[in-house]
Amino acid sequence: METGLAYSASRDTTLAQWGQGEGPLATYRGHTLTVSALDLSADETHLWSGSRDTSVRLWDVSTGQQRGMVATPRNLVTCLKCMPGEEGTNVVVQGGEDLKLRLWDFRTPSSVPAQTLDGFVYFPLCLDVSEDGNYLLTGSKGFNSVGCEGRLWDRRTGQVVQEYNGHAQDVTACLLAPAALAASSGGAVITASKDQTIKARVWGRESGQLLSDFAEPHRLCAATFTGGLYDLQLSEGEAGGETAAPVLSVASSVAGQRIE
Repeated sequence: METGLAYSASRDTTLAQWGQGEGPLATYRGHTLTVSALDLSADETHLWSGSRDTSVRLWDVSTGQQRGMVATPRNLVTCLKCMPGEEGTNVVVQGGEDLKLRLWDFRTPSSVPAQTLDGFVYFPLCLDVSEDGNYLLTGSKGFNSVGCEGRLWDRRTGQVVQEYNGHAQDVTACLLAPAALAASSGGAVITASKDQTIKARVWGRESGQLLSDFAEPHRLCAATFTGGLYDLQLSEGEAGGETAAPVLSVASSVAGQRIE
């Protein structure tokens, strides 16, 4: 983040803003149950949150005030991503345990989403949006190879255009490769899962074919693009003798050369 600030979501129902010192710089209150999803607009002026209280909320970072809120019965929010660019201050996509994706546009406040996508076997756990905002990538919960798929959706038609199958357990993180890599590779998506402790896979975006498969007997916590699509490296986390935790999220740098 350009401002050097970080944001967290917590089971104590709050959001917090952090600097490099001790303690939060700001706390955002309003949710009544665990805050399960969080995203920051591209200009870092607005914060989005989703919760198990079935609500999606938009916050003004500088004032800490809530700009808007929608709540939908049974919509326990599992993942959330705002649209790229200026649209990200008003438009967000979220997944829920009711097996749906919903797109909310806070420019026209309504209890009805601007768009709803459904057709999941198990609910989505992670979500990413393409740089042009036209495509959505989801990764789902699953058991014994049932569910646990990645899906690429065309936001304009509401249809699934590609599915990525092969994981055996929950897909906990997914990422659409940035344009810096897509230009040379023809497009790619990355998924990470709890299967075989941790497995990360790189897929052809349009073909749905598996390009690279990384599975290790130890838990992996970081993946890095060092020079191109086929130079994906997974490294074990060994800090202070602690066991590395499973991969629960992946994010790329602005330059598109690194995934963390």
